[in-house]
Amino acid sequence: MVAIHGDSFSATLRDLTDPTTPTEVAELFIEDVAPDDRALLDSGAVFYWSVGYEDTHRGLERKSFIQFRRLPAWTRGEIARVVAESRELEKYFGGVRDSSSGHR
Repeated sequence: MVAIHGDSFSATLRDLTDPTTPTEVAELFIEDVAPDDRALLDSGAVFYWSVGYEDTHRGLERKSFIQFRRLPAWTRGEIARVVAESRELEKYFGGVRDSSSGHR
């Protein structure tokens, strides 16, 4: 998600079914987002937009569903633990250089 504009939001879309399809920017209505997901609307948020058809007794109906990805937030303690572990690994491996980027 890129930005919120009143009753809509803009987002950069990628087709996960065809990676060769170029990205697009779309404007979507906030009312199309489930009420429980609206609190997740924020710049950088990741969501999945499923678009398809439902076969009903009246014929095919177009359906669309937007669902925001939910990931638990890392605590400061978890981040500190990962940093400490990475430093220990760096000592163990002697600061192995990444040949593709030149970074240690």
